[in-house]
Amino acid sequence: MRQGPPRVGRNPDPTSVTVVASTQHFTGKLRTSGRLHFVPVPPDEAMSLGTPGHAPVAGTANGKGIHAVVTMNTAGEFRILLNAPTRQKLAVEAGDRIEFALTPDPTDAAPPVPDDLVAALDAIDGSRLRWDTLGPAHQRELLIWIAESRGSSGRSRRIARTLARIWE
Repeated sequence: MRQGPPRVGRNPDPTSVTVVASTQHFTGKLRTSGRLHFVPVPPDEAMSLGTPGHAPVAGTANGKGIHAVVTMNTAGEFRILLNAPTRQKLAVEAGDRIEFALTPDPTDAAPPVPDDLVAALDAIDGSRLRWDTLGPAHQRELLIWIAESRGSSGRSRRIARTLARIWE
């Protein structure tokens, strides 16, 4: 079972996330904020799609297949981010309405954190919190790098470097 402080913007116990198998349907208007392009997601649909704060999703937008992420902004509002290739595929621009049919996408989940890294994160106040704010892809990259080390001393060095990285 997972130890340490709760994840920021995420369910404190990932094993308790109830994934609803049904497809979530909603329509929203494409908005921009700086360089971000997003569509607001109704709270009920966002919560049904997975862990608040970072929920990988798959499905359709305007009838075309997509993979994306539902995130939560600092105001607690949910949104689905649409990168440039996805917007081009959908042929949409700011102000256009998009019809979504989405389900959780478990293929983007980060692998479990090994016990030695858990111990190192828990040994330094705030490290677990910093680790948990990393996205699944970044966590996966670091976990693979640690796993590829040769021998226990190499693994220990990589864990120490990982801790240094998350504090940069």
